Amino acid sequence: MLEQLIQWDTQLFLLINKTGSNAFFDFLMPLLREKWIWLPLYILLIAYFYKTYRLKNTLYILAITVVMIVVGNSVLADTVKQTTKRPRPCHEITLKGKMTERVGCGGQYGYFSAHATNHFAMAVFFLLLLKKRFRWATFALLLWAASVAYAQVYVGKHYPLDVLTGALVGSLLGWLAYRLLTKTLKDIQA
Repeated sequence: MLEQLIQWDTQLFLLINKTGSNAFFDFLMPLLREKWIWLPLYILLIAYFYKTYRLKNTLYILAITVVMIVVGNSVLADTVKQTTKRPRPCHEITLKGKMTERVGCGGQYGYFSAHATNHFAMAVFFLLLLKKRFRWATFALLLWAASVAYAQVYVGKHYPLDVLTGALVGSLLGWLAYRLLTKTLKDIQA
């Protein structure tokens, strides 16, 4: 069963990374992975939170966001990577010549994706904070996180299962962070 799942994961990876490649995505996907490209979004969110919740609550939101990212990245993703030791596709000898590596490969292990974990954690956390005033934000934030996760596969850094697991773990972290925030601060209600 696990062997079959890994085979499907590899086939889907090759479909996205090689078969689905085009010049526009070759330009766009590496950019979507970069932190600085999203800086305007982060500034806009901070400004909105400050306007809506004032300084003290905005600082709580930022602190919880930082803790959520540290837990998702350094605690969960890194620990699981060192435990499972599943090589990134770009380090997989059997895929050499079959895949396209569009950015530097990075660390040896890839299961599960910290990029996907962090972006889905932030997306779920922020969409829960924004849902009452901006219903459309739900779709936009999930699309943002999904595009970053897809980019990780497209550039050759992760298998689809790596980013799917990261998306699930990140979504859970985002929900837990929101629950913690609403329990702590009564003026930010669910």
